[in-house]
Amino acid sequence: MNDNDIQVSILRSLAELKAIKKEWDVLLNDISDRTIFQSYLFHHNVIEAFEREKEIYVLLFKLKGKLIGLLPLRIISRNLKIMKYKILEFLTHNRSDYQDIIISINKEKCLSAFLKYISENKAFWDLIFFKNIPIQNEELASFKETLQSKKLDYLTFEGVVCPIIEIKGSFDDYKRGLKKKLINDIRRRERRLKEKGELKIMHYSGEISLEILTNFFIQQHMKRWDRTNTPSKFHKIQHQRYYKLLLQDLYDNNLLDLFYLKLDNKILAFHFGSVFNNKVLFHTPTFDPDYSKYAPSKILLFHVIKSCFLRNIAIFDFLAGSERYKYDWTKKENRYINMVIFKNKLSKIIYQMIYHPEFYTLFRSYKRGL
Repeated sequence: MNDNDIQVSILRSLAELKAIKKEWDVLLNDISDRTIFQSYLFHHNVIEAFEREKEIYVLLFKLKGKLIGLLPLRIISRNLKIMKYKILEFLTHNRSDYQDIIISINKEKCLSAFLKYISENKAFWDLIFFKNIPIQNEELASFKETLQSKKLDYLTFEGVVCPIIEIKGSFDDYKRGLKKKLINDIRRRERRLKEKGELKIMHYSGEISLEILTNFFIQQHMKRWDRTNTPSKFHKIQHQRYYKLLLQDLYDNNLLDLFYLKLDNKILAFHFGSVFNNKVLFHTPTFDPDYSKYAPSKILLFHVIKSCFLRNIAIFDFLAGSERYKYDWTKKENRYINMVIFKNKLSKIIYQMIYHPEFYTLFRSYKRGL
């Protein structure tokens, strides 16, 4: 089989994406290390909430009429004084903690077909940005070799770090590996809260309106972060809409993993997560800052992790960020890299100008040489 056996086609609208939803779901289900960030559900919510329909540029890879690969991209333009700079990036860029190309079989052939396609269609792009792809990607080395054979310049640099807990053995065994100071602190603060009223760990299962609970979650997040130097992202209506759509969609598909800590009738902390492919993702935690001295978020996290052991979850993923508190619970992590592909030398210089202003002098020198 050669690259010509794989047919490459492009989808440019949400209607076209909706038409392949079932094929997308079947394709993703054939991938053992699939993630929620690769799902049709996740992409659909990002497109709807952040109005990215006009940017859709999704590549399909088919073999004998069957979908075997999918690369969900968007195309955006940066209007510079000297030119319009066209960038291809993941459709969920800056909305997912990590991403990857969705390919079930013949991965190297699909990637080679992709590079062949972009080499023959350079008019529609200047730069391709793959943000936070798995560093352990087996095809990465051959992908780089093919880039070189196509005479496409590229660079890679460090992406996010995601601490993870591998759920093995019993929770008691895991707990014995944690610092005693951490466990004793949680017990002490939990005991103090129980002295004030009835303390409950709630795992959402439809007991109240999800819309009401989501609104409370958003308000608590704003209250918690507005007392810091980094105000809550929920001050933007788009973000509120996105979370409302996403939480409802996850719940409707039995993928929502929403926990909250209640003291009598007051909610002290939330853990918004998802459960997909036997992995729990720790999307967005928050807590009531009026109760910060009781560390309600820490108490809730302890019980969320405990529930993962009881539910036979395989991985608890803290997602992007190397915050110190995450390493109280684990020493393991997944690392990701960024890859940028350039159409030509000018494309690379403009990239450096946009993302690394210190290279502006290099650009000026290049212009004098034209």
